[in-house]
Amino acid sequence: MLKYKVDWLAFSVSFDDEGQTLDPQIMKMLGYDLADFEEIPGRFFYNSGATYRNYVNVFWNDPEKQRHKNSSRTMTVVFTGQGSTELAEKWDTNWFGIFSALKEYGGVNFTRIDLALDDYAETVKFSDIEKKLNKGHYRSSRKSYNIVKTSDTEGRTLGETIYIGNARAQNGSRGNIYARFYDKKAQYESKNELFPTDVRNYWEKMGKETWQRYEISFSKKYALKIVDQFLQGDKVDKIFKTSLRNLLEILTPRRGDTNKNRWYKTKWWEKFLAYDEAMDFSLAERDVMLGDLLEWLRVAVLPSLALLEQVGYDRGFDIYDLLKKARKPAEFSKKQNRLYINSQTLSDEVINHYLSEFLGGSK
Repeated sequence: MLKYKVDWLAFSVSFDDEGQTLDPQIMKMLGYDLADFEEIPGRFFYNSGATYRNYVNVFWNDPEKQRHKNSSRTMTVVFTGQGSTELAEKWDTNWFGIFSALKEYGGVNFTRIDLALDDYAETVKFSDIEKKLNKGHYRSSRKSYNIVKTSDTEGRTLGETIYIGNARAQNGSRGNIYARFYDKKAQYESKNELFPTDVRNYWEKMGKETWQRYEISFSKKYALKIVDQFLQGDKVDKIFKTSLRNLLEILTPRRGDTNKNRWYKTKWWEKFLAYDEAMDFSLAERDVMLGDLLEWLRVAVLPSLALLEQVGYDRGFDIYDLLKKARKPAEFSKKQNRLYINSQTLSDEVINHYLSEFLGGSK
């Protein structure tokens, strides 16, 4: 199973009116009301900022505050990974419509777009890519690659990230493009997050639990170029695979020939890079919702609670009293924030249905 999503979107808005520094209307067009945002410190040389649940951020210059000398007469909007997922949900995953609306609005300049391809079947093994990179069996438009591995205290590998290109490269107005491949499953586990329901269902059906993410980050002119390609009718699979081929072409040497231009293209990588015009965006990380969370609690947590309840009875402690007194996280994660917001939109009837399912399934 392969799925695409936009995992980051940032754009700036310029103003013709010298007195204008903020445009609430463009946020309303996208489905947000700045009245729902909380104040945060400015960034990117802006003196003011506001956030919606830490995953949609707006930055601008308040004329009543001291302005940074390097600041431009614009505002900037940033949708993080969770913010991009929510924006896609508001627009029924119609990224063509989102890009079209922003282009037609006027004054919008796309500054960063991250495209992510999620692979739940381990179509290509990261270890095979790593071996080819280390042997120099590849061609790339970038000058460098880097492999970062995380381990536990016993030295066991918990996950790895392969970078093609330099994430921190500053290429002026031209911008930058680079790729990162990483173990999304390991990332979830490191944060103790519950996997999305559709992912867990797929793993159960296939009998194998893998989740690899291939992500390409486009900034400035590279971001503008791919938006234009979308609006000209190119599909995301073609745009992504073409960009990935330019970033990394894996090769198989010809015996006795050192000229890479005459080497063979490695079949397993070529198969992975073949694109399907029918493949489009999907909500690759459908968030866990209230019903999913209750079902997970019933299946994964209640048995352990029952055990602790018995141990507590034998040894003189009350597990439920301990749970009440235990220190809770200071704030919700971005995914938990989105679950909480979603729960506020549910009717009492739906909530009661979830609770009945929870109690009924426990019998």
